[in-house]
This record gives sequence, C-alpha cells and structure tokens, in this order.
Amino acid sequence: MLTYKDLKKTHSDYDRDECIRLWSLYKGGKVFRKNVNMFLPQNPDETSDVYENRKKESSYRSYIGPIVDYFVQWLFSGGFTMKAKDSKSKKPIEGISSIYTDFQSDCGNDVSFHSFLRDRTTVAMVKGKSHWLLQKPKADFDPKSEQEAEDAGLTRPTAVPIEEENVLDFMKDEHGAYEWVCIYSRKELRAAPGQPTIIRQQWHVIDRENTTIYSIDRKPGEENLKDGDPIPCIQPAVAHGFKEVPLVTLTMPDGLWIANRVAEPQTEHFRLSAALGWAIRRTCYAMPIFNIEDGENTVPKMGAGYYIQLGANDKFSWSTPQSTPYDIIGKQVDAQRDEIYRITHQMAQGLDNNADTVGRSADSKEFDEASTKVMLTAYGKLISEVVEESFEIISDANGDERMTWDIDGFTGYDVATLSRLIANALQIKAFGIASKTFAQQVQTKLALAVIPEANEEVKNLVREEIVKGAIELLPDVSIQSAADSRSMSILT
Repeated sequence: MLTYKDLKKTHSDYDRDECIRLWSLYKGGKVFRKNVNMFLPQNPDETSDVYENRKKESSYRSYIGPIVDYFVQWLFSGGFTMKAKDSKSKKPIEGISSIYTDFQSDCGNDVSFHSFLRDRTTVAMVKGKSHWLLQKPKADFDPKSEQEAEDAGLTRPTAVPIEEENVLDFMKDEHGAYEWVCIYSRKELRAAPGQPTIIRQQWHVIDRENTTIYSIDRKPGEENLKDGDPIPCIQPAVAHGFKEVPLVTLTMPDGLWIANRVAEPQTEHFRLSAALGWAIRRTCYAMPIFNIEDGENTVPKMGAGYYIQLGANDKFSWSTPQSTPYDIIGKQVDAQRDEIYRITHQMAQGLDNNADTVGRSADSKEFDEASTKVMLTAYGKLISEVVEESFEIISDANGDERMTWDIDGFTGYDVATLSRLIANALQIKAFGIASKTFAQQVQTKLALAVIPEANEEVKNLVREEIVKGAIELLPDVSIQSAADSRSMSILT
C-alpha cells in the first residue's frame, strides 16, 4: 500500500497553476471570473472591499480564444483517412479489421475520432500538451476465441481525454516512450438525491503492461490528505491489453504554443483595461464647484426641476479631470492588443526559414494568408504523427504488428483560395441566378476546396450528393457562418 506522499509526487515539468491560468485566458467568461485573482492582484494597502469591487467591475475580452479557434477550425475543416501498409513491403493492406474504422467513427460516447482530436488539439494549443488514454472494455467473461472477443466488442478500444494537470508524474525511456505514468482524478459523487456527497480521489498508475488503481473516499472538507495517510489499492496490477503505455500525448513546441506566447500581453491588456474602467467610473465626471459667500456652506440642489440662485459675490463652475492619464492607458490597451496579433504573426515567420514562403507582399491580406498556411502546415504534421501513433498502439495490441499507418489529411491548406471562393459565392448569391446546374457547380467547387486531401471516393460521393440535393444556391445560414469564420484575419 502506498501513502499519499508517494502518490502526490509530481514530475519536474508539472505546473497545475499554469494550466489553469492559460485555460482561463482562453475560455474567458465564468472560467476566467472564477480565477480572476490570478490576473488582477490586490494592490498594497488596498482594502478587501475595494479589491472585491474592482474585480467585480473588471471586464475581460479574450483574444487568445478566437486565434486558437481560428487555427483549429482550419485544421479540421476537412476529414482525414487512414491507410494501413505493410511495415516491410510498404504495400497497402486490404481487408483490415473493422475495429479501426469503428474507432475512427466512434472512439467513445458516440464521438468521432475527428471531433475528439479537434478538442484535444484546442487544449494542446492552450496548455501546451493534451493527452488521451486508450482503453479496452473490461470483459465480464473469458472469451474462448478472438472472434468471440471481437463480437462482444472487447477488442474495440476507446479514447479517454486526460488533462495535462492530471498527469502528475511519468518516466520515459531514451526513445521518448512512456515507461509509466501516474494519472490523478477527483470526483464528487452522490448515491442518490438527498444522499451525502463523497469526494473520490484516484490515482491510476499505468506501466507498459498493467494498470494499478489507488482510491480513497472522503467527506467534503475532509478530503485534504496528510503525507502519511495510506491510500488503498482497489485494483492490483491488471493487464490493460496494450503492448506499451497507452497514453498518447500531443505536445506543442514553443514555436506553436499559442497561449504561452501571448499570455503576457493578454494579461496586461486585461489589467490595463480594468484599471482604465475603474478610473473612468470613479473620476471621469464633471464636478460642480460652489464658492458661496454667506458662510453657511449650504450646497444647492442640482438636477432636473432645480435651479441655482447665486448671490452677487457667489461663484459657480465645473471641474473636469484631465484626459491625459486616460489617453495614455487607452493607448497602452490598444498596444497590448496589437502585440498579441504581432506575436502570432511572428510565430509563422519563425517556423519557416524561407521568408518568401511567409510572404513579403505589400498586400497585408496575402501576407496574413501565407502566414496562416505556414502555421497550419506545421500543426498538421504534429497532428498526423499522434494519429498514426494512436492507430499503431491499437494495431499492435490487436496483433497487427506488421501494420504501419499513413494519414491523408491535415495538409494542403489553401487559405487564400477558400476565403476568396466563399466571398465570391456570397456575391454570386445576391444576383439570384435561378439555375440548379449553376448552384451545383458553385457548391461543388466550394465543397472540394474545403476537403482537398479527401480521396477520390469521398470526393465523388460529395459530387453525387450535391447533384441530388442542390436546389437553392448557397443557403444563408451555413455559408454566411462559414464566410464569417473563414474570412477572419488573425492580424486585425
């Protein structure tokens, strides 16, 4: 039995607070508000009441969110296909098991692997890493054959998302493969409505062969553990069914880790915006000044329905605050916003050694499109590698060690062409050309531009479906939405 001290140990790279900070900057809204203390510290000698009011009145606008979502939307604008090849001959393998196509269409909870991967990519761009654990269903019986196991769904894997802050500790070999990992989880459980809440803490220790689970239940308020507290082992080492640690990690290198690059200007933008808003709401008003000679210091009433009667020697004037401090802060707010986009732009330049690839055109739109394409290509390569890794782990566990995998997709992002196609399509719709054939041609050209890496079988199917279903030229909702997202510039 291990103690809490044994299980709480973390890897030298572990940084829970940083994950929370970056995710809050990305999400905004309630998530940011919950962790606003991380971004708006209390000033020296500032009372708690003033500090709490200052936090409540602050307003946060996420620029990280739209930038990350923009790249992810482009990356997953089309699908991807898997091709199994013989590891020696490099020839395609026909007649492979359906578990691979089933996993691609549903990797758990009726979610396609494409959608699952999209969410994991978003997390990686924000936190720097995202993980997923491949699992096999637990059998209630001992299957007598491989076919019986397959029929019962016991060979079909699923993918479980694992957050970076929950991967406490790990060890890798000289090739970068996991030797073991320790994954933490915390859940609030109730047996039924009205029943007491239980805090369940678990640690999954997974090595190349087995999974061991440690777990402890505590009442709320009593879940803080001491170093010496023993943690019961509720599942001794059980074979997980894979030939390596089934944890896949998508890691963003520094040059592609968006949130890490722009977190500081995003935070400074918020602090300056909060300071400006606080100052304006308290001082940016004209102040009435009365100089009354009667010595009674009676302040006249002001407002609708009132008037001011002044004596011969009384004086009245308005005092307004100087705008210079607000102008300075406002310019700094704009500067930090521009810095966010400038850094994003520089990331693309730093990824390609050929300056001409990024573009040195005087046309800023073309420059932006070229920069975007460079980054999308780099992201696509990373994603393809982890997809191949996932399928190789599955195929090795299925006894198909001869298999290697190639990905068709995540390449060939022609931002400029697709943006112009969408813009042109919207303009064409305004003419109201009542031609079904014309509508079919426009929709086909646009659809194929979105999925350039799809195989011919898929493309032909798209063509056939458009011919059958194209009645109206470019429905308003779908196309307008696409235009809004595709035409967005990350540099404006």
